[in-house]
Amino acid sequence: MEKAVHQRLSLRKNFFWSLVGNMIYSGCLWAMLMAMTKLLPVEKVGMFVLATAIITPIEFFSNMSLATVLASDAKSEYRFGNYFGLRILTVAFMAISASVISIFSGKGVEMVLIMLGVVIYKSADCYTDIAYGLLQKYERLDRVALSRIIRGAGGALIFVIVLLFAKNLPLAFCGVAAFWGIMFVLFDLPTVRRFEDVKPIFDGCHLKELGFLAAPLGVTMAITSLNTNVPRYFTEKYMGTAQLGYFGSLAYVIALFRVAISAASSSALPRLSKYYVENMRAYLKLLAKMVVVAALVGLSGVLLGLLLGSRFITIIYAADYARYNTLFLWLLVAGGVGYISTMLCVGLTAARLFKIQVPLFACVTLVTVLASYTLIPRFGVIGAAWSMLTGSLATGLGALAIIIWNTILRVNRDRGIKR
Repeated sequence: MEKAVHQRLSLRKNFFWSLVGNMIYSGCLWAMLMAMTKLLPVEKVGMFVLATAIITPIEFFSNMSLATVLASDAKSEYRFGNYFGLRILTVAFMAISASVISIFSGKGVEMVLIMLGVVIYKSADCYTDIAYGLLQKYERLDRVALSRIIRGAGGALIFVIVLLFAKNLPLAFCGVAAFWGIMFVLFDLPTVRRFEDVKPIFDGCHLKELGFLAAPLGVTMAITSLNTNVPRYFTEKYMGTAQLGYFGSLAYVIALFRVAISAASSSALPRLSKYYVENMRAYLKLLAKMVVVAALVGLSGVLLGLLLGSRFITIIYAADYARYNTLFLWLLVAGGVGYISTMLCVGLTAARLFKIQVPLFACVTLVTVLASYTLIPRFGVIGAAWSMLTGSLATGLGALAIIIWNTILRVNRDRGIKR
């Protein structure tokens, strides 16, 4: 254990490795989406977007952000085995509940098969996530990056090959899941074993305590996912799966720019958590830097849309997608605001303010539902982008208000102790 602690990387090195790993991994996932847009009709792409929108909130709720809770466990209140044991149970819950919802969704056989393929694909991803949480805690994101690069490249290669020859989307997802499962057993677990024991612990008392601790964050992430996907639900309802396919494909570009956000937040979270406990001024200073990084990333995305626009869309996807350049620009604006909101929410998590995030994101989802209900029937997919922007603004303003209020309380409390 002591040896692992002395091998921690600097914040700058962790950011570099996280950025490289996430860039390559996200690029590989994007290659999978590009393969879908080029090899499948846009209606099937829309089915995939809808399947992901339905299943992802269930995944986020079941995961309970255990990796984040583990990474921010500055006092080491629980062992990795406690987190791993709970993750095994939550993945089983997610797989069963999502499969039942898929089968009884009434969406047709083809849609059900795609949903089940997504369930298998996401279940495999959940296990690796908990391993990354431990490596993030020990500030060894170089090992996370290496794993992501191998998983991304291998998964994308298998996906494209299966889709190219079989034209079967569910089978392609199963192929990726099988490769990721092998990677977890042969690569990720041996890496984790260098830091802590990997044997899952099913201690009822600790499982209950950890579950109650992480549950609010799971609810929060599920609501956050709903907030993200609400415009997709309304787009499919009012505009159909083809329009959803265009919207979902272009919206994925936001995820590519989010790579830098993920790298910055992943590398900074453990240190931000320590600063919150030991030095409030350092906590606020580091959080401010993270917000500035998010703003710059968002601005670079908007500039990409303004300078390249339809030319970029045509090269990456197809010519018919380029007709939605205005939608693309609004999505990049919404993404930029979302990046800032994400950093502020990382500040809440570092302070372990889990419970307050539940009502925050419940309110955000309500705002997004009202915006989607009002804007999408009238303005179509542009209205969906505006709905995303509205939700991101509500999230950022709410998180900022909580941080300011919590800082005031913390300062007053510290002054009272000194007196």
